[in-house]
Amino acid sequence: MQPFKPVGNIAQKIGLVLSGGGARAAYHAGVLKAISEIIKKDDHPFPIIAGFSAGAFNGAFLAARATSDFRQNATELWNVWKNLKPEAVFRTDTFKLAGIGVRWLLSLTLGRGGGRRGPNFLLQNEPLRSLLEGQIDFRAIHRNVEAGRIQGIALSATSYDTGATVTFYDGGPFREPITSKSHFLVKTPLGPEHIMASSAIPIFFPPVEIGGEYYGDGGIRLPTPLSPALHLGAERILAIGIRHSLWKGPAAVNHGRLRSRRRKPQPPTLAEIAGVLLNAIFMEALDVDVERLKRINQVLRLLYKAHPAARINEPRIVPNLTIQPSIDLGKLAFQLYRKFSMPLQYFLRGIGASNEKGWDFMSYLSFDNAYTSRLLELGYNDAMSRRSEIREFFAEGTGSIHRAA
Repeated sequence: MQPFKPVGNIAQKIGLVLSGGGARAAYHAGVLKAISEIIKKDDHPFPIIAGFSAGAFNGAFLAARATSDFRQNATELWNVWKNLKPEAVFRTDTFKLAGIGVRWLLSLTLGRGGGRRGPNFLLQNEPLRSLLEGQIDFRAIHRNVEAGRIQGIALSATSYDTGATVTFYDGGPFREPITSKSHFLVKTPLGPEHIMASSAIPIFFPPVEIGGEYYGDGGIRLPTPLSPALHLGAERILAIGIRHSLWKGPAAVNHGRLRSRRRKPQPPTLAEIAGVLLNAIFMEALDVDVERLKRINQVLRLLYKAHPAARINEPRIVPNLTIQPSIDLGKLAFQLYRKFSMPLQYFLRGIGASNEKGWDFMSYLSFDNAYTSRLLELGYNDAMSRRSEIREFFAEGTGSIHRAA
């Protein structure tokens, strides 16, 4: 494997971290297209890529195209999400949905739900494999790593056998090993099965077998989503999240309490419960890890100011730029519900999501271009509104700046 050589005027190795979030990951593509226009470089600017869940798809898509024009690649990724339909990700025909429902009903009524042959998912996502194989040349990812065009790519999944996070990666070597008892590394050429596993949202998509173990979504047990990129040697981190950057939890809670006084509270639907669980999986970890990195950087700056000689030793300051949505993506799905295809509306209604409730859950499974097109535009506009920060972040010799949304 050839060592990675920085291109253009990008002196430091930038790690791109892409969070999960199902259909919400279209936001990543909007941000990346804006970045490609802001930095105006043909060369691939991210030698290190780390992603989980739908972020794994976006990361692999870019890694496979690291030899060509980054602006063109970002546009192609934009087009994939812009033209997306639910049937390209999971089966939406009534016969298949009804068949899965019958299997669950029989399993529960016959008392066989806990058996190995019992159902363990709600949606069949075989179409996703075809989408992956049609859009990503997985052999090109390995060739790009071997040729030194990218230093490494890491995709994380959760083992249902051990409960641990497993990061499958190609490239390296890792700067230092991950020593956590709940996080393991597996070096391997990446294939569609790794993205299928990383994006297998629990309960909704089936577990994926790799090497004799079954895996699910990488966001389930990944408290430090920045760590794979850092361990691969990233000297700067650009992270793209899916959580509304101006979210105010207490206000939302108070609103709920006031509403409950006006009318009798109703029990939550399956979609509302699932939305809370998915938010916990996909939203919290990146924010917490970015805040942790920010505090470590602050401590190191104080240390280096008091003891300049300490700069020659580890640990190092890692500049970070985080871009997150400027509006709530759940509410956006609610606004577009009536524009979704009828099969998608049928499925969402079946589990209690509508234009009145279950918005967060709805947003994760709304693989419909009525929704993804809006996410693309939002990501593009959010990044463009921060063009000066992005230019500074990519500029050579910017020092140890740290900015986070």
